[in-house]
Amino acid sequence: MIAAMVNFSVNKVCRTITRWLGMTSILYIHHPMPGHADTLAMDKPAPYESCGYCHEYDGNPSMGNYPKVAGQKKQYIIKQLLDYRNGRRDGRGMMGTAASLLSDQDLQTVAEFFAKQKPTLDNNIATDKTFAHARELWLHGAKDRMIDACVLCHESPDEPKIPHLRGQHAEYLADQLRAFKQKTRTNDVVKIMQFFAERLSNEEITELSQFIATGAGEP
Repeated sequence: MIAAMVNFSVNKVCRTITRWLGMTSILYIHHPMPGHADTLAMDKPAPYESCGYCHEYDGNPSMGNYPKVAGQKKQYIIKQLLDYRNGRRDGRGMMGTAASLLSDQDLQTVAEFFAKQKPTLDNNIATDKTFAHARELWLHGAKDRMIDACVLCHESPDEPKIPHLRGQHAEYLADQLRAFKQKTRTNDVVKIMQFFAERLSNEEITELSQFIATGAGEP
């Protein structure tokens, strides 16, 4: 057990270092040191390849704190990148910098590429849970607290700037719901997620995130 925990920790550290080294190389390619700019002999990578250092090249990162972007709506991806670029969403240093390096055409290319990828489900969560309360919130909401059903927006093809959620990492979903609840994330459309999230308990956020990560009732 201890050996497994040590191996997991080492692997996680190694993956984190790899991603930071990848981001450093991206910054160097885009902004090389003046004395070495004329010595670079490498082609600039496709913009979605740069994203792959954290989000993996198929848009399904293994680490739970990085969001899956595979199969995500094109317009939603573009909105989030613009929000990072313009400071409407906190990029914690990495995403703000990464988005600032993308041209408007790059944004389109990145969004189109990842929108075509196939998302995976989160297999790290026990699927024998019933998630009865989370299922009720997902399908019907909680009218007594003015919480609408999640599916009304997140399963609607008519809402291009509202994300698909099925299969998203539970850790990432919970982090974002807490951020909306605490109003540290404020770039939601008409502040609707802040309104709903502040009415959810921390326990509901955890269960709902896990339910959505496993497919939200999909067979």
